[in-house]
Amino acid sequence: MKDFLKRNLLGGGGPPARGERFRGKVVVVTGASAGIGLATAVAFAAEGASVALLARREKEGNDALERVRRAGGEEARPMFVQTDVADTAQVQAAFAAIRDAFGRVDAAFNNAGAMHKGAPMAALGEDDFDRVMAVNVKGVWLCMREEIALMEQNAPKHGAAIVNMASMSGVVGVARLASYTASKYAVIGLTKSAALDYATAGIRINALCPGYVRTDMTRPVPDERVKQRVPVGYMSEPEEMAAAVLWMCSDEARYLVGHAMVIDGGVTAG
Repeated sequence: MKDFLKRNLLGGGGPPARGERFRGKVVVVTGASAGIGLATAVAFAAEGASVALLARREKEGNDALERVRRAGGEEARPMFVQTDVADTAQVQAAFAAIRDAFGRVDAAFNNAGAMHKGAPMAALGEDDFDRVMAVNVKGVWLCMREEIALMEQNAPKHGAAIVNMASMSGVVGVARLASYTASKYAVIGLTKSAALDYATAGIRINALCPGYVRTDMTRPVPDERVKQRVPVGYMSEPEEMAAAVLWMCSDEARYLVGHAMVIDGGVTAG
């Protein structure tokens, strides 16, 4: 499967040489301490990028930093900034640190997200609704605002890219997950509008819509449910989503603008 992804997601004739695709680029990954965020941060570092990791959990963030440093080798210059993306002041402080360290941002993956316990829509608590919207929607908006400010100077000449984490739940309704689903629909709308605002500035903005991926969020999902709901019969791995993000941020995807890329094993195909 991973060889298939390399051949088909990364540009037809096989991937570029390892360590070269993002050499000299500065990349931001939020929600970078685990799962898809960590896999993507490691993949960017392995392709030569200097990666800024943002995450709420300090210990896990520092552990992730070490993994990213190992992936990037001696030339890697990763940094970790403990950040709650729903907090305006923390986001501004994080990007001020990134600006001081690197002076710019070339690519970003706004991956940080929150989930709520499944329940019928009318039974969802207001606190849960506000928390999910604050992280999944406001957090993406806050980070994009800072990222774009650090991209605008270089993007017209060298290009820049942002990928926002949506979900297959952003393209179909999902029972008992009304707040989460609404937040992911909102991410896609935000992505498409922002893509139109900044396409002429050289900043490409797209969204990733994964299906079931083997992460902490999907740990409670039984294998039998996956086999029943996913046409291919199994969960994806975080590294497969990372491969998609890197392609979307690469020059090979320079014509991809305002797109919500669904990678769900066929769940939404019917």
